[in-house]
Amino acid sequence: MKHISDQTEKVLSDVTLIDGTGQTASENMSIILKGNRIKAVGKKGKIKVPRDAEVIELHNNWVIPGLIDAHCHPFVTKAWTQKGSRLDLLEKADRCENALRQYLASGVTTIADAGGDEEEALRIRDTLAKGTEVAPRILLAIMITNKNGHGREFGAFSFGRVLDDSRSIDHHLDEAVKLNFDFVKLIIEPRIGEPFSYDQLKRILEGCHKRRLRVMTHNEILETHDVSILKLGPTATSHVPVDGTLTEEILNTYRSNRIYTIPTAFVLCFIGDFTQNPQRRFFEDDFHRRIVSPEVLKHYSPDVFWSTRDPLKDHREEMRKNVRKNIQLLHEHGAQFGVGSDAPMPGAFYGAGVHDEMQELVKCGLTPMEAIIAATRNNAELLGVINNRGTVEPGKFADLVVLSACPLEDITNTHKIQCVVKDGIFLDPEKILQMSH
Repeated sequence: MKHISDQTEKVLSDVTLIDGTGQTASENMSIILKGNRIKAVGKKGKIKVPRDAEVIELHNNWVIPGLIDAHCHPFVTKAWTQKGSRLDLLEKADRCENALRQYLASGVTTIADAGGDEEEALRIRDTLAKGTEVAPRILLAIMITNKNGHGREFGAFSFGRVLDDSRSIDHHLDEAVKLNFDFVKLIIEPRIGEPFSYDQLKRILEGCHKRRLRVMTHNEILETHDVSILKLGPTATSHVPVDGTLTEEILNTYRSNRIYTIPTAFVLCFIGDFTQNPQRRFFEDDFHRRIVSPEVLKHYSPDVFWSTRDPLKDHREEMRKNVRKNIQLLHEHGAQFGVGSDAPMPGAFYGAGVHDEMQELVKCGLTPMEAIIAATRNNAELLGVINNRGTVEPGKFADLVVLSACPLEDITNTHKIQCVVKDGIFLDPEKILQMSH
């Protein structure tokens, strides 16, 4: 498909549309774009096409909303130039400028950074706001962690703001508003550092609600779920427990309080899966070989990857079992899912990781339609941007992905990207990637 970037009204004609709202897929649809917005959506032949519009016939193609990664860390890769005790994992990641293009080439048109180098993140966000770079839209979290807690263990490159009294809580939350952060990522991780007391957590949540800041909590053990879900009531949680299965009370509270869960299942299960079949996906799958740079993939040859000691080796099988069981239980109890890759953690690649996570959710019981909705509408809702993205509806950003095969028949067909549309501009994935590699 040719690159189309002018301001002429455009019509994607005769597509099968999966609009992200939950409606069944609709055939013979036309989508009219005007500038960077969707102007109209309707049946071909029944919708009025502007006289001077450029019509792009896409028979036998499917269109889905632009995908969203609700949990990633593209702004930690600045640490390549620094030294620290845990920075070896960042060698397995592309630099930020490559990461952003890889996201877009993967059909991911919005990303939510859940914690990294604030200075770099704010600088790049402001640069992208000028509209001169090829990149996804960026939402930023201010990351709040406990003393010596998660995020502070990366040697020379520690990130996250430490809150330890009411004055620092107010200061950092005021900073979040002043610097225009989109949400708060709250670490609840009692196994690392000096854990927050419940009173501190309550004050943080109250401060966020007062400032209308959305809260995503970091929860990967049962203890933190008990505190977060039953007592704090965040907008969303990242990760599911790896040390046991969720209780009936917690499962019901997810549904009744409409708390979104972003399981990051693929990355939590990755090392265990890699043990069983180290060649899987990364060397046999064309999509990953295209999206991820060779410099990164070389770290995933078995002999190289396993040169790093795995401190959780004896627990991997139980962790995988618990993660997948908890997703099944959450699904059975009607919980709302989001999709986050947690890239660049080992095995989670920028862009490709969103597709991997959707596939993992389908393996755990979600339908392909539910997985697509989780990565589009649900992510937009939990991040507070549903008014302008997440579904294919008039008035929203013209952020779309054109596929050559039906993802409802096989979720891996989200790999078959013909074209990415962002802000009404049609982009060839291969050309985007050539800018990165």
